[in-house]
Parts: sequence; structure tokens; C-alpha cells
Amino acid sequence: MKKLLFFVVLILSIPMAYSETEIKPFTEWKEVCTIKGDGINMRKGPSTSDPTLGYISFGIPEEDGCYIPDLQWSDTKGKAGKFINEQLYTGSNAIVNGKTAGWVNLIYTHPSGNHSVWVSDKFASINPISPLAPGIFNKEENENLDMNLGILPGGRVIYYVDNEMEADYSIYLGSITEDGKGVFNKKIDARFQARPQQNDVSINKEDDTLVIYVGKPFLNMFDEEYGNISLNKFTPVIFDNMLKIATPVEKNIVVIASPEGGFLAI
Repeated sequence: MKKLLFFVVLILSIPMAYSETEIKPFTEWKEVCTIKGDGINMRKGPSTSDPTLGYISFGIPEEDGCYIPDLQWSDTKGKAGKFINEQLYTGSNAIVNGKTAGWVNLIYTHPSGNHSVWVSDKFASINPISPLAPGIFNKEENENLDMNLGILPGGRVIYYVDNEMEADYSIYLGSITEDGKGVFNKKIDARFQARPQQNDVSINKEDDTLVIYVGKPFLNMFDEEYGNISLNKFTPVIFDNMLKIATPVEKNIVVIASPEGGFLAI
């Protein structure tokens, strides 16, 4: 009997392997967190003893834009190399996925995928999500957002991703939900190109690549020759014409307004 009891105690003393907290559906997202503090670790659970989120360094410079490491938890086994913590800094924004005493659960977005992470609430400033609406970003300090997010009449929204280094361009089309989130379920693999010499928006094919030329009425002009695309100047008719050639996405992209005046895309 004593031997059996000793055996049971050994089993109970083995550390538990916690799984990452499940990310809730976007319909349940209500708040956004802004980080207050630098070098904040992200953990798998609400405890300072839980594993941290980071990556294995193999001596390749991550900051040069050519190498983006996959994130993993510090308790992951089987890879050689030095583990480096991924960290949050002042002004970082993330969607709130849950809360518990002293901790807040956030959705951390990264090129290698999204993660549900826990951060001490002493580093968190939490605010309700602001609904997307025409004119919400019409401030001088946010004029660059005009090239990436367009909020049109009738609840239409356009989200443009232009990764010039990777020659990766995507135009996402969607609508605004009742609680003010932008949900994108259609996509065009194409790039926008400003063309002040024309007065409309036209869809063209160049060397098997779709290019959408954007005329002067839909640009923010620097001078008579050069201008930046203003998605917020697009009309519902332009949107509907692009929708005709769009295809369904594998997974919806959700965009919400952030407290800092920008937006988060997940």
C-alpha cells in the first residue's frame, strides 16, 4: 500500500503542459489593449512561471527583412539554437481575448501566425473598440492610412496590402459589421498604381499580373504629376466593379480601429 501511494504522488508531481488559450471568434472581440512599458514578455498562461513566446535564433539577422522566424513557446522541444523572447513595447496594440485576475489575454499578430498570449495587466491600458466609419482616420497624422484602408458609403471597405520587398500585392474587399468591424471575405491578387493622366479607375493585365490604374480624382496629389492613392475617395461603383473579379479568401481578415488612431488587421 505504501509503494502504491508513493507511485501516485510521483505522478501528481509531474508539471502540467498547458496549451495555448483558444482565440475567440471576432464577434466576441470588444476591447483593444495598448501596452504601457518596454520589453514585456508574452506568456502561454497567466503566470510568470509559464513559458514565454519567442523564436530560435540561428545567427541570421532577423531585422534585415529577409528572414522572419517562426514563433514558438519556450517549452518547445527539438530545436537547437538560442531561444530569444519576442517582446512588446510601449504603444503596441492588440485585441483583448480574455481576462483573469492580474492578467489580460491578447491576440498577438505576427507574419508567422497569430498567438493567444498573456500579459500582466499592470502593463495594459484597455479601451472599447471604436467602430469603423467614413472619416474616422481623416487626421493629418494618419493620412498614410488612406493608401491601405478605405471606408466607403454603404458599409463597403477596401484593405490594400503592398509588400514591395516580396512583390506581394493583395486587395481585400469586405463590409462593416453592426458593431463596426471590417470583415474581408473577397480578394484580388493585384496592385494599385497611381496614374494622374487618367480620370478613372481601370483594371489592366500586364505580363500575367493584374494592375489597377487609379486616376487623378482618386489620388492625394503632391503636385501636378505625382500623387498617392486615396482609397477613401473610391466610389461604391468602383468597389462593385472590383468585386466582380474578386475571389473568396481562405480565411476572413478582420480590421478594427486602434486607440492610437490606426488600425489592426488580423
